[in-house]
Amino acid sequence: MQDRVIHMILPKGGSGIKIIELAGWTGKVFLISRTNLKDIKNRPESSNPRVYFLFGESGESTKQQLYIGESENFFDRLINHDSNKGFWNFAVVFVGGLDKAKVRYIEWIASQEAHKIGRFEIKNSVSRNENTLSEYDEITTKDFFENMKFILNVLGFPIFENVKESILDKNIYKLIGENFDAKA
Repeated sequence: MQDRVIHMILPKGGSGIKIIELAGWTGKVFLISRTNLKDIKNRPESSNPRVYFLFGESGESTKQQLYIGESENFFDRLINHDSNKGFWNFAVVFVGGLDKAKVRYIEWIASQEAHKIGRFEIKNSVSRNENTLSEYDEITTKDFFENMKFILNVLGFPIFENVKESILDKNIYKLIGENFDAKA
């Protein structure tokens, strides 16, 4: 993997939203705490097609809870989720150069991968079908999604990082002695 540069803006001294940009990428990311939704209301990006992730803790499970969604106006959608979904504390919203078809495709592929990896408890009740894109749009949208996965991981949300694969890729260390035999 090559070196990457991330820029982070903390409006108003970090009042509850963070704006993240990856150098050389057209996307922009908003990390928004649920208690500070009003801070995002007047942003021009809040009224276009977007992919978003809601994160929360579970009192019953060791897994974090996750909802994956898409919306044409993410501020209105987050306000709706604030009223109807009690589990979440943070939203991560991805914006930039995505039309409705690409947003739906990313929502589909993100849901498929998140279910396959199984690190988070997925709270979506409806499963979206694959949205068909042209060959060009599919390639560029998958590139956008790869950057999304990288940024989510950097922000501490490793939705798409397979723990089993990362463990298998590491060296096994053994410590053997009198009355013990350990592997790590």
